[in-house]
Amino acid sequence: MASTEITEDQIAVLEQTIERMETSAQDSDEADEADRIFHMTIAKASGNTANYFIMENLWRMRVELPDVREMYAAVCEEDSYSRVDEHAAILDALKERNPDKARKAMRAHFSRLIENLLVASEQHAIEEARRRSHANREKYLKSALAG
Repeated sequence: MASTEITEDQIAVLEQTIERMETSAQDSDEADEADRIFHMTIAKASGNTANYFIMENLWRMRVELPDVREMYAAVCEEDSYSRVDEHAAILDALKERNPDKARKAMRAHFSRLIENLLVASEQHAIEEARRRSHANREKYLKSALAG
C-alpha cells in the first residue's frame, strides 16, 4: 500500500534510517530507534490507520513485554546485519513504486524475523528444560545421598 502513496520526504526519512542503522552498533538503541522509525514511516505512508495502529502495537509489544524483548534481543544479536539489507530492498521497491516488489521484500523481512524468533524461542525453551532437569537431578541426588 505504501509503494503507491509514499512521498519523497518519507523516502528521505527511510534513507536516513538505513544510514543510521549502518553507522551505529547493530544492537544499539540508535539502531533500534532507526528500525522503529523505518517501519512507522512505511505504516504511515500506507495511508491506512489500521496498519499504523498494528505496527505501533507490535512495536510496543517488542519493547514492553519481557519475553518478546528477550527473544528479539537474541535474534538481533545473531542476525542483525540482515536487517539493513532487507530494509534496503524494501526501500528500493518503494522508490520504484512497485507494490509487488515491496510486498515480497517486506514478506522476506518478516519471514526471516519470525523464523529467527521461533528458533530463539525454541532454544530458550530447550535451555530452560535443561536447567530444570539439572536442578531436579541435583535435588534427587542430594535426597538419595542423604537417605
